[in-house]
Amino acid sequence: MKVLVVSGIWPPDVGGPASHAPELVAFLRACGDDVEALITSDTRPAPEPFPVHWVSRRIPAGPRHAAVLAEVARRARGVDVVYATSMLTRAALGARLARKPIVVKLVADEAYERAKRRGLYDGTLDDFQRAAGGRAVATLKAARNRTLRRVDHLVCPSAYLAGLA
Repeated sequence: MKVLVVSGIWPPDVGGPASHAPELVAFLRACGDDVEALITSDTRPAPEPFPVHWVSRRIPAGPRHAAVLAEVARRARGVDVVYATSMLTRAALGARLARKPIVVKLVADEAYERAKRRGLYDGTLDDFQRAAGGRAVATLKAARNRTLRRVDHLVCPSAYLAGLA
């Protein structure tokens, strides 16, 4: 099987996706699958025994997001499935444009995380699910919901997170 793994962070970055994505690639390759990765990075990633395509984080956010979407769509045409650990909306749209199935590992509520980071919401994750919020929060929730409806398979490390999806 040919797999495109999409991750917003990759070693030497620190964080869950930066650990999980390379480990998943190694596992899939050991099983005989043909795997490549698409990541964002500040600099060219270290050489790997498989293709690692990258989009520079030095590109401003809007054009960078468009570049990632275009790369997912382009790279997905040559694979059987897309697996995303982050950049979920871009990965889901790119897979859809390429008419390929997508598997998403959901470890957080991106709408909640963005609302907190932007100072739009200050409550708990549970309260966020019930809160109306303003127009910006509603837009974030709608984008999250649209993205999750586009995925073919959802992998969640807990029943709690699966319930949020």
